[in-house]
Amino acid sequence: MISIDTYFGGSHAQTLPAPGPLYIALQYARLWRLRAPSAGLAVCLPDFTASSWVWTPGVPHFLVYNDGGVNAFDVATFSGAVLYSVPAGEAVEVNLRNNAQRMAVSTPSDWSWDCRKRLKMS
Repeated sequence: MISIDTYFGGSHAQTLPAPGPLYIALQYARLWRLRAPSAGLAVCLPDFTASSWVWTPGVPHFLVYNDGGVNAFDVATFSGAVLYSVPAGEAVEVNLRNNAQRMAVSTPSDWSWDCRKRLKMS
């Protein structure tokens, strides 16, 4: 079961492992403060279609912050498709987007990860 701290915005700080990628999960934190010690590293989002976790489109699921250094890192899908490159000192909000024509009949097969740049954090 998820803790109340995590539900309301727990955070996790970590240096990205080389060669990577780092797979993140909502059960650990919503805010991920990450550092890239070298270029070409990535963080991968969960596979919402194969998870027992109850996902909801439209709400912010993660805030991924590149906490320093000079290296950008990529935010990618579970399978490795790059969605966004996060420069040093910037953050991206990650949501599930509903691609269905009619919201009432939406299923996880209609969803996709969506990244929106947030204000520079310094």
